[in-house]
Amino acid sequence: MSVPKESDSESTVSSVNRLILDHIKSVAEAEPFGSRLFFVHFGLLLGSGLIATLLFTTWYLLAIVAIYLAILSLEKLVARWAFNQRRSGFRPVVLGLLLARAIIFNVLVVLVWMTDIAVFKHAALALLVAATIIIFVFHATYPAIIACVVVPVWLSFAALSTIEFYSVGATSESIASAVILAGITPYFLLALLHARNQWRQLDDTEKALRHLQQQNVVGRLVSGVAHDFNNILGVTLGTAELLKDASPSDREKYAEQIIKAAEQGSALTQQLLSLSGEAILNPEPVNLQAVFEELRPMLDRVMPDNIHIEYSVAKEAPIANVDKHQLKTALINLAINSRDAMPNGGRLALKCTKAAWKGKSG
Repeated sequence: MSVPKESDSESTVSSVNRLILDHIKSVAEAEPFGSRLFFVHFGLLLGSGLIATLLFTTWYLLAIVAIYLAILSLEKLVARWAFNQRRSGFRPVVLGLLLARAIIFNVLVVLVWMTDIAVFKHAALALLVAATIIIFVFHATYPAIIACVVVPVWLSFAALSTIEFYSVGATSESIASAVILAGITPYFLLALLHARNQWRQLDDTEKALRHLQQQNVVGRLVSGVAHDFNNILGVTLGTAELLKDASPSDREKYAEQIIKAAEQGSALTQQLLSLSGEAILNPEPVNLQAVFEELRPMLDRVMPDNIHIEYSVAKEAPIANVDKHQLKTALINLAINSRDAMPNGGRLALKCTKAAWKGKSG
């Protein structure tokens, strides 16, 4: 047998959405808004900008710092909101804010370098070193994200080298600057390659984990089905033994018990075919209350202990004209998907009320 599976298109969409949300989460959790790291980052830049302005009246630098910090705050807030709300469509917005912040940061670096104050060149280099460290600490997994950060930083190095060349001409200093740029370029390329490899390894690990979880579900279902079949066979064999020595008046009763057990075995087989996707649809009037009661044992086997299941079917709910086994399969699919969405446990409510059937015919 096999567990309920998504179609290829549904599985692809689910994987893509999961990847997109992982991107958003990575941005949200890199110096998350309101964290100690965020305030350190925010405070250092704002404090440095204020001190530089007070000492050297560089108001334009303070303005750039203010723009950078505003984009930083907005980026973290939007990324956290988009991830919490599962809004995968906001990835372009999040990446756009990240790219804009990186560009503004490197514009600040270039402007600091171009200031006619010797100490500011050291400050510019310090900012570039800090940016490079942040790349490897916070954005070393996802190629799309690291590209948004690496490319502006490399362009900033290239701008400084170009400024140096046009300032002093083809001197030993400008040539050395160009050599330094050429020397650090492979490291940025390696950062992109490393991010791609890290992402592939992470993706492979997640796929292996999902496969193990699926095998766990299969094991629970097989164990439960074996138990149910054993009970059915036990009833059948025991009743058949009694039937051999039964009086004529008791034989009909025992025969009915054997037929009932065989029907239960047939229903269990139909459920297995439904799970494997090979069943033929057979719509019929179904009592939903009975369906939910029959689902309890199977769901108890596949759901972990940290997820509490609540069943509720209104007495006035009409009889549904559906394939009973397909309905069970759909509910099992929903339960398994809910379990995967609650790795830390939670509450799963399966309800069918009169309001849900309003305007529908049985």
